[in-house]
Amino acid sequence: MKRLTLIAVLLLAAGCSGNVKKSPADALRRDPYEFLAERLSASRDGAPGRKVAVLPFAYTDRRESDDGVVISERLLTRIIQEGRLEVVERSLLAKVMGELKLQNSGVMDAASIKSLGRVLGVDAVVTGTLTRQGDGSVEINARMIKAETAVVLTAAAATVPADWEASATQPAPLPAAAAPVQAQPAPQVVLPAAQPFPGAWRYRENFRVAEKSGAQLTDYPVLVKFDSAAAIRLGRMKSDCSDVRFANSDERSALSFWLEGGCGTPSARAWVKLPLLARGAVKNIYLYYGNPSAASASSGDDTFLFFDDFNDGDVDQDRWSSPAHGCRVAETGGRIEFTGCSSGNATTKTIMSASRRLTPPYMVEFDGLSDDGGSNGMRRDVTLRWDGTAVGGYGVPGNSMEVSFYDGTRHNYEPRSGISQAGRVEIKSISNGEIRASVFSQEAPLTPGVWRHYRISDDGANISAYWDDRLLASTASAWSGGSSLGISAREYPNGVRAYYDNLRVRPLAAAEPDVYPYGQSYAGGTKRVYTR
Repeated sequence: MKRLTLIAVLLLAAGCSGNVKKSPADALRRDPYEFLAERLSASRDGAPGRKVAVLPFAYTDRRESDDGVVISERLLTRIIQEGRLEVVERSLLAKVMGELKLQNSGVMDAASIKSLGRVLGVDAVVTGTLTRQGDGSVEINARMIKAETAVVLTAAAATVPADWEASATQPAPLPAAAAPVQAQPAPQVVLPAAQPFPGAWRYRENFRVAEKSGAQLTDYPVLVKFDSAAAIRLGRMKSDCSDVRFANSDERSALSFWLEGGCGTPSARAWVKLPLLARGAVKNIYLYYGNPSAASASSGDDTFLFFDDFNDGDVDQDRWSSPAHGCRVAETGGRIEFTGCSSGNATTKTIMSASRRLTPPYMVEFDGLSDDGGSNGMRRDVTLRWDGTAVGGYGVPGNSMEVSFYDGTRHNYEPRSGISQAGRVEIKSISNGEIRASVFSQEAPLTPGVWRHYRISDDGANISAYWDDRLLASTASAWSGGSSLGISAREYPNGVRAYYDNLRVRPLAAAEPDVYPYGQSYAGGTKRVYTR
């Protein structure tokens, strides 16, 4: 009897022990990253070395993507939470891999693993592969490898949803609910037109996006340039580019985009919003076309922080308000038009205030033109960091940073600086309606009657003004009390007009991501990849 009691006690103790392996059913109910972290961490229990490095994972089909970076980051966090291993910080890992000229992809040979182990002083590395499943999920096969010998110590597998590819601010892609889950991704072939995106699109091109700023970017628009002339000439793309679509690295999740222009040319331009671009990552995105029944899906509203193409014929009261009213403002011909209404007397100019409040860093872009207003002529003013007030008889912004484009002025000398304003850009710091400091561009390239593309960046420390990619003026920002954006034009000469078009605001990274076609170097090229 004593013997049976002792056996029962031992069995009960074993059942309560943390060393008992959990069943597959238990594993399925757990967070998959937590499951992997526990399995991998257990391999070092009782071992003398507990310091490891977690490498980015790579796809088995060798596609370039930032999925492996996201997955390794999540796994790293769970391993740290397990508390059984010491983990090398990712920035140090990336630096050492760069110095050793090792590929940051998760695929490494034995010699590379040994070299990495010696330099980092780690006892093991965690690496592995990814496989995209037919339902869009990702299968992870992870391995713990001893750094000294490159011997696999343990392995574990789990499947995770690719939830990083969807954005909270982006509509969910059309579900393929009627289609059964397949073991392999659907091939890119001509499919019945009734199927949702991308099934009915016959052609696609692969682009890669490389993060260059060293920071993770979310809901970030990138500029994709593509040869629409070739696709249209071959009868593969509609002549108005209305069948153009973009998909994320999973090849099926539709991305928001805005077609800026160039349809029918070798250099069409589209801004594509990426829900996530991991730090230092390279990912794939896809351009689709070849669906004759498709209507345009281009949308600036879904792509940018703030957008107005002024195409609806009326000033949108949901986008704009005006704290000061004076001269006429109207939408006409697909653009916003400011008309001077004064001959020099104190007339309040109209300032349009955007509904979206902005916090640096961001970039404002627009197309602009001013009529020739003569020697004391027209200019356009863009007001940043504005507190929303307008003071004085002229309706000057109360407190702000203001960028003025003198592209409608000839030979007008500014009394504070003694230089001609004509053709220049001025960046001003305004406090209580008074100009406290200003910087003029050295160059004066702006002339009346010409449409130009302008950009204004606010990185939190400096305000900079550009004509296309040409820097015209930059200065430290002296005012930070407001978050409004305003656009306006000078109130005189009477009858002279100034215009804005395609105004948008987007996030600003310290360095813009590189976007390039698959199979080409950063130097570019003309080869196009068509897939039927």
